[in-house]
Amino acid sequence: MSKSIFAVGFFDGDGISDQVVDFRYRNSIATENSTELLQGTSSPKFLLALDST
Repeated sequence: MSKSIFAVGFFDGDGISDQVVDFRYRNSIATENSTELLQGTSSPKFLLALDST
């Protein structure tokens, strides 16, 4: 029952990165919160997703 956790980063003006770190979230269990982030809300700059594989 092991699940791997990966991060998808959205960095805006932080000077760190302007790209999505990992696109595997498409195969992950997306929550409503992560869906909002993917749609482009301006609140958090970082989201965590659970990969069930």
